Amino acid sequence: IKKIHTLELTQMAISVGSVPTPIIEGFLPDEILDQIYASVVPVFDTYQEKMVEAVALIIDDTLRPLLNGAIIDAKTDRDDVFCNIYESKLSDTLIDFRDLFLGEEEAKEAGGSGDSPYGDLLSFAKKF
Repeated sequence: IKKIHTLELTQMAISVGSVPTPIIEGFLPDEILDQIYASVVPVFDTYQEKMVEAVALIIDDTLRPLLNGAIIDAKTDRDDVFCNIYESKLSDTLIDFRDLFLGEEEAKEAGGSGDSPYGDLLSFAKKF
């Protein structure tokens, strides 16, 4: 990730085939649930197509910028812009999950080595 100079999601294609009618369940008596269901289903049937169209807009306006921000944060997270070269000092049988799943500072605080001996892919993916 550090060697990538520019990375951005410019477009996201989303396709929704069909959305099933909502099921209403809960701790309410069946008579009340039936009344709620009788009110919700006509509204859902009337606006289902508009809701499906809105999902694409919500994703484009919310999720895409959020992912682009995460990419920028991940890229600028460290001072250096080149991949670190790691010496293999790992045990053949044991994996320190603190170093595997946490970032360098978190792993060190949790008692790991804090030098990312397994790389930073999993700690990067955890941010999503």
